[in-house]
Amino acid sequence: MIAFAKKNPLFTTCILTLVLQTVLIVYYGFNGFYGQDSYEYLHITRSLNLFYSTGTQPDYTVYPIMYPVVCSLFNFFIPDTFLVMQLVSILATFFAIVLISKIITLLTSDNRYRLLYILLFFVLSPYVLRFSIIAMSDMLCITFWLATYYFSLRFSINRKPIALWLTALFAGLAVATRYPAVVLLLLPAWVCLKTIIREKKYVLLFGVVIVILVTTVPDYLIRQRIFFWNINSEGADLSYHFFAEQFRLINLFKNNFMNLDGVQQYPFPNIVFVFYHLFHPAFIFCGIILLWGLRRKENRTADFAVIVIVLVLYSLFIGCNPYQNNRYLLFAFPLVLFLYFLPFNNWLERSALGKKYLFYWAMPVACLQILLFSMGFRATHTMHKTEVEITQHLKNLPQKTIYTMGIDGAVSAYLPESDVVNLFNVDIDTAQLHNVYVLFNEPAFGKQFAGLRPMHNFNLCKETGNMRELKIFSEGWVLYEIK
Repeated sequence: MIAFAKKNPLFTTCILTLVLQTVLIVYYGFNGFYGQDSYEYLHITRSLNLFYSTGTQPDYTVYPIMYPVVCSLFNFFIPDTFLVMQLVSILATFFAIVLISKIITLLTSDNRYRLLYILLFFVLSPYVLRFSIIAMSDMLCITFWLATYYFSLRFSINRKPIALWLTALFAGLAVATRYPAVVLLLLPAWVCLKTIIREKKYVLLFGVVIVILVTTVPDYLIRQRIFFWNINSEGADLSYHFFAEQFRLINLFKNNFMNLDGVQQYPFPNIVFVFYHLFHPAFIFCGIILLWGLRRKENRTADFAVIVIVLVLYSLFIGCNPYQNNRYLLFAFPLVLFLYFLPFNNWLERSALGKKYLFYWAMPVACLQILLFSMGFRATHTMHKTEVEITQHLKNLPQKTIYTMGIDGAVSAYLPESDVVNLFNVDIDTAQLHNVYVLFNEPAFGKQFAGLRPMHNFNLCKETGNMRELKIFSEGWVLYEIK
């Protein structure tokens, strides 16, 4: 076994990752779903499966389609959609490891410790590890844009058009999976354009456009959409139009926002938050040390300046939005790893102590990363358990219309036959409030949505005078009944 691991270190790293993910899934009893986004992706995937079998047009949604498309294709072989969607994230992590290893090899001449680095600071990065077992599009998007960057580097080396076509293919897939990938794709775009200009093969650009348009075919056929533009379909002309409407330079210097999710208050302004992935323990706990190492010229790759520029542009792009969410930063984290690799690798090369006692410091680092993961994963796991607890209780009650928000995705996912009304989306009429359930989290939503539709709707429910408490759940959730 040891001999096999030495001969196949990359494969062994991937297998160790798979084993770790399996252990965590079994230990936490976690199926990959929590919150709203994962259940919305589940809903889209199910609607695609229905579209394939009956031709029923999927419901309108602003979400990108490629992750649900990939999951729905897997469903042809594995019927369990819950399992498939988590499996896609797991497999995406597998390929991301391979791509990061290959990219580091292309960027650097001395990369002896790249797999140790990837294992410690990518696989075991608390936020990466969390999303590697969550049923969302994040890891798939990271894999697609890493593939884009990898093939752009291959094109710059071998000048073969097939590498350019693959770059374009994965670029289109990345954008169709997560729209913010557009900014990150400036890096491979620069690599390819530099090569095309040097070789004066401008005709290749026509092929790039054609290949990228091919990746939009599934979305066009199913939803009459090309990336974020709706064509003769329900909804605004621009998908995520509210994103553009709230995009402001001033948001970089604010930490209090009123957005679609109500009142948001954060400890630091966006201009600080958007660089968390450089040093925050959720991403890389020793980031400050490795950042300091970049002052030495020998610790910088040939593409150092371009990577820094794209990283800063992406960070500022994220900071102009009235939200703070580490998911946005996760997409750019591989760029941080490319920057930090040489300081790590060169330190080990120079340090006899580091090489001699490698096991004795690598193991504590790995254990610390697992500890940080468990601390950060606690809220996700608690939310998941609460959703399961609530839906299991509702399953045993007489079926009635359920007025709720924030957990409506989970209720619809586990109880697909239930009639769920989202208090965020509609203005309810008191005449409708007869023989229904109300599921609400007043401690969480009272301040966040004060004076807004969700609280207005909930107050109307209370004003009926017929609302009685049925059950109190954890995390502030209460189930009421209106006779």
